Amino acid sequence: MTETEASRALARPRLRQVCLAAPALQPLVGQLQALFGLGAPYRDPHVAKWGLDNAVLPVGHQFLEVVAPVRDDAPLHRFLARHPAGAGYIVILDNDDVAARRAHLLRLGARLVTDLGHDGFHTLQVHPRDAGACMLEFDRTDGGEAWDGPYAPGGPKWQQQVRRERIGGFAGVVLRGADAQALAARWSALIGVAAGADASGRPAIELDGGRLVFEPGAAGEPEGLAELLLQAADAPSVLREAAALGLAVQPEAQRLQLCGVGFRLLPTAR
Repeated sequence: MTETEASRALARPRLRQVCLAAPALQPLVGQLQALFGLGAPYRDPHVAKWGLDNAVLPVGHQFLEVVAPVRDDAPLHRFLARHPAGAGYIVILDNDDVAARRAHLLRLGARLVTDLGHDGFHTLQVHPRDAGACMLEFDRTDGGEAWDGPYAPGGPKWQQQVRRERIGGFAGVVLRGADAQALAARWSALIGVAAGADASGRPAIELDGGRLVFEPGAAGEPEGLAELLLQAADAPSVLREAAALGLAVQPEAQRLQLCGVGFRLLPTAR
């Protein structure tokens, strides 16, 4: 593969899915549906190999997933031992060329905890210690180039469950680390997209479908997936529902907290 071909193969990936880890699917999945007006989730049978159950909820043309352990030997228990109430677990990007991406990651010395495919779908997961903050995943679904095209993790009929009355999609993800600049540089190298800065001067990587923003944590604060930025069509309804559910709400910041992650509501639809 020539340098030009490799550059094309690593063109700006698409922010497609964010995964949360929780001790159990409920009540979290029901809360997410009620808060954001989301449709019915898809239960992906392929996660059973890791001792997991899951629910994948369309958020516009993007997806919010919840995974929970259902076997005592599930590796996710180690993560939940550090985050017993749940936490952000994986940032998932659509990627055009699996072979080029794999070669790029291995060239950087990144360890792949998952490299597998089935039925026209392939996933590469970077070890969280090599990414930092959380796990980074690159996926490809055959025929999935269009936003409304096939997307295997969302199920065969995910388009029928899209609801946009409250939330139109993602605007980005905020990742927290002790050294935000170093964390941004690491993700920039893995993704193959140069880091810039957002309006507040924080390091940021612009992707198709949203941006990754990097911020420093307070002393003693663990690194992780700190916040999910959402394009809100009806922020007042979301905040009222959050208050009714007894969740921590910051109305002045248009923000709520759930499963160890902040959800910030932005007014501009994508």
